[in-house]
Amino acid sequence: MNKIFLSYALLSTLLCISACSEDTHTDNNEVKCQAGNAQACSIIGYQHIQENNYGQAKPYLEKAAQQGEAVAQYNLGFIYEKENPIDYKKVAYWYEKSAQQGYKLAQSRLADFYANGLGVEKDHIKAVELYQKAANQGEPYAQYNMSLAYNNGIGVPKDDKQAIEWLEKSAQQNYAVAQYALGYLYAKGSGVEQDYQKAKKWYEKAANQGQADAQFYLGTLYEFAHGVEQDYRQAHKWYEKAAQQGHNDAQYYLAFLYMNGQGVQKDYQKARDLLETASIQKNAKAQYTLAYLYDEENSPIKNDKKAFQWYEQSAQQGYAKAQNSLAILYETGKGVKQDYKKARQWYEKAAQQNNPNAQFNLGLMYEHGKGLEKNQTLANEWYAKAAKNGHKTAQIKLNPQLQRKQYGKMSLQELIQAAENGDSNAQVFLATKYDMGRGVPKDRAQALHWYQKSAEQGNADAQYMLGLSYLSGELTEKDDKKATMWFKKAAEQNIANAQYKLGQMYYTGRGVEKDENLSHFWVQKSAENGDKHGQYILGLSYLLGKGVEKNTVSARDWLQKSANQGYDKAQVRLGVIYLQGENVGKDYYKAHELLQQAANQDNEEAHFVLGTMYDRAEGVVLDYSQARTHYENAAQKGFAKAQNNLGILYARGNGIERNLTQAKHYFEQACQGGSQKGCNNVKKVEVDLNDFQNE
Repeated sequence: MNKIFLSYALLSTLLCISACSEDTHTDNNEVKCQAGNAQACSIIGYQHIQENNYGQAKPYLEKAAQQGEAVAQYNLGFIYEKENPIDYKKVAYWYEKSAQQGYKLAQSRLADFYANGLGVEKDHIKAVELYQKAANQGEPYAQYNMSLAYNNGIGVPKDDKQAIEWLEKSAQQNYAVAQYALGYLYAKGSGVEQDYQKAKKWYEKAANQGQADAQFYLGTLYEFAHGVEQDYRQAHKWYEKAAQQGHNDAQYYLAFLYMNGQGVQKDYQKARDLLETASIQKNAKAQYTLAYLYDEENSPIKNDKKAFQWYEQSAQQGYAKAQNSLAILYETGKGVKQDYKKARQWYEKAAQQNNPNAQFNLGLMYEHGKGLEKNQTLANEWYAKAAKNGHKTAQIKLNPQLQRKQYGKMSLQELIQAAENGDSNAQVFLATKYDMGRGVPKDRAQALHWYQKSAEQGNADAQYMLGLSYLSGELTEKDDKKATMWFKKAAEQNIANAQYKLGQMYYTGRGVEKDENLSHFWVQKSAENGDKHGQYILGLSYLLGKGVEKNTVSARDWLQKSANQGYDKAQVRLGVIYLQGENVGKDYYKAHELLQQAANQDNEEAHFVLGTMYDRAEGVVLDYSQARTHYENAAQKGFAKAQNNLGILYARGNGIERNLTQAKHYFEQACQGGSQKGCNNVKKVEVDLNDFQNE
């Protein structure tokens, strides 16, 4: 009950005057009226009102009203209110005349005029006095407004008990708005003890009278099983009734039933139509959801421009999720020209509403200097706010050691109980146990079940794992589209691994239309969020000038971040950069250190490059024995270049007894592995030539 007073305009449906109970079909009413009988004139006037003949009703009502007939005075005011333009002073005059005689409908309508300042000076105290008089006579509309007055403390001291009492009186007289309001209070437990059964009772009474709000909320009881068994068909029935009356929340909820096939057959087109109808009525949630449908990669109605349009409209209404999504579009240049300044502005609007994703994204912009100067202090402030609001990646960024220790300490039975009670973190923890066989026998069906349960609740870790399951086909049938869908959901919650995987999907066109720009965006996001694979790929992008302007310094920085996390491929690539001195100055010590770190992880390329360093005395003392060891390690893994160079050591007898048979063996392996130099060296070793070609 958040209104001050019900709008006076709604009273047009309450016209029920005392003349209704009179014998309106008496043939001699015309005679009596001509003879000066005011009540007879009033009855004839009312008959004309029922037939919408206001012009014919007016002279009869004027005659009766001037004689002081209260019902006629009220009905005359009613007729004047139908004129265009309305003379509110004249209307108020006749309502006042009727109200002074104690006519309850006139008192109630005149109260509306005082509440809204129509034809009289606005006066809430006077309005409440009139509502009170009408309410005391049992007028349900006035009783409802007395409830609102006590609820809001307007014209009377705030009094929740009195508010409920007046609301019940009105509802018991079958006033639909009051019945809906009483049902709402019972559903929320506001001013009364929460009781879904009573809520259902009052919602049904109002809904059966066509009250749209009651129809909508009755639908929610059935959809979410509040006090009743879950019944999507009943939910659909009541949402449909409310939606047909233009109730945009009902249209929004109904759309989800059609999208999910709950209580009805799945119908994407119907869902979109409902969302568009609600969106046109400026329902911000509907606008956001419609935008998401246009934005979703696997959507049959994907349209980047329309996604931008509806995100923008929702965002302009202050819907935080839409503001964050709109910012992402500006940051990526998807459906709109890339604009970091506007991206930051929309992130800020959402962040100020405590949207954790926006707070985290804003932190990333400050950390990486996107469209503004780098500022780690401000970045950390936004990360802290996001972490406080439950953003997992932000929590880990601020505290890398953060773990869900409580789940690890639970017994299996406790974990299952928590999962069955809907704890999404427990669900994903349990799924991992079944997936990996940790403390329980491996069970793919159970793993998939709990990943799905957790993912559907929005758990980003579960969404990522579900994406991997569909990508690999280990727990279920392979489905690249579903994999992409779940990676995207997790990526939008800033799960770095998912962002990297999504970038891969866009790059390869698996499960989604190939898009190198979006691939770069998500890989960069993953890198910024600390994913070593994303940092490596971003480093390569800068190194090769692929998707970004070539920048060896940026390449080195991102590769260093990845290498610091122990990623062997990044260690090799960075080692080669220092070895060759690509715009960073040669540094043999760093090159050797990085390559050795990768070689310790048995990276074949690292072994090969280290072999060349010892073979050629690049930054190290010439050492054919070390060279041979590294070449052999790489050769055993099928690395053709190492096989070729190992063959040369045998052919020349460098650090080893000369052996042309062994040399030819390695040259042939290298040739089969794709080394043209290996193929050339096979021919040379057969005639004992010594000008072998090194890799």
